Amino acid sequence: NPNLSSDQKVTGGGLFQYEIDALNRGEVDAIWAKGCQTRQLEREMGDQLRLISDLRRDTDNMELRVNANPRIITVSGNMARENPDAVVRYLQVLIRAARWSSEHPAEAAEVFATELGVTVEDINGSFVDNYQDKLWPNLSSDTMHLLSTQQDFMLKYGYLPSPVDLQIWCDDSFLRQAYERENLPWAA
Repeated sequence: NPNLSSDQKVTGGGLFQYEIDALNRGEVDAIWAKGCQTRQLEREMGDQLRLISDLRRDTDNMELRVNANPRIITVSGNMARENPDAVVRYLQVLIRAARWSSEHPAEAAEVFATELGVTVEDINGSFVDNYQDKLWPNLSSDTMHLLSTQQDFMLKYGYLPSPVDLQIWCDDSFLRQAYERENLPWAA
């Protein structure tokens, strides 16, 4: 609110400075944030901000939390046809990273924190429990359901002109090969 004195205004914010400024100008009554930067914002702002809702904890309904998940790994049709081995090798690297994260959760949190510019505490307070065990690339029925939910949203709001047959679009042969090369069971 522009009528607030300087000691009443929210200060700090870093990544969310634009939103904090809009809050101080009275242009908005609330801001939305996601990810570990939300924890950073809460830590930096202290009692200047109040958490209204946390989708990670307020619902078990994953369909309400799919704006950024599942993370989809895509390649062009040309890449898949002309260099399938590169696709499989890339997936192998992701599988190795997932295995390492599962086996080294503390070190994985440090890597994530460094990459995202936050603290390990921000990482551990932001992600779901055992998040490092959920990094394995997969095409499970849960993943496919969430992907379908994302597609429904994009269709409803005009981001996609027509539906995609997800069973055809999601070719699991590359991922199956990658797991096989890593001597790991298929993580459908």
